[in-house]
Amino acid sequence: MRYVRQLFTANSTVYPDRKTPAAAVPWAESDDSAETRGEWGRPDGVVRCESMTESPVIEFPDRDSVRIDGDLEDVIVSLCWWDESGLVGTISEPVGRVDGGRVVCAHEEFGEFAYGPVITGVEGFLNGSPVVPGAGDVSASNPDAPSHVDAIRASYDGPGELDDPFRTGPEN
Repeated sequence: MRYVRQLFTANSTVYPDRKTPAAAVPWAESDDSAETRGEWGRPDGVVRCESMTESPVIEFPDRDSVRIDGDLEDVIVSLCWWDESGLVGTISEPVGRVDGGRVVCAHEEFGEFAYGPVITGVEGFLNGSPVVPGAGDVSASNPDAPSHVDAIRASYDGPGELDDPFRTGPEN
């Protein structure tokens, strides 16, 4: 049995008021069998999802890589980084298919960055699905992205400060 950060099923519908996995704590158990049963802890009990046959498992081992176990026709990786002047930038780009398993490292896919990068999420696409950001059959957000961003911003010793990529509004 191993624990993974997030476990998702393709084409699943989320109904938070009906105790489905997305409304729960983002961890699951995996026994690496053909059928994986997820368990999510909730304040009011445990939710089981019994129909996760052949679903990809997505893990974020560190701030700039993502491990995907499963089969996907294409994957879009989303990330943020900062340039030399402290301005934040974002990327959401396809990185190719996953056959069985793959680790995607942002530096290998997109090059070097002045500060960062932090992978914020991934989307996976099954056969025949259009590869368009926001339309993935499978998706996962990096639950540690905010703490990775905070750590990079705290260690910055240049003039001013690094913009906050998660802040909304006219001024960062």
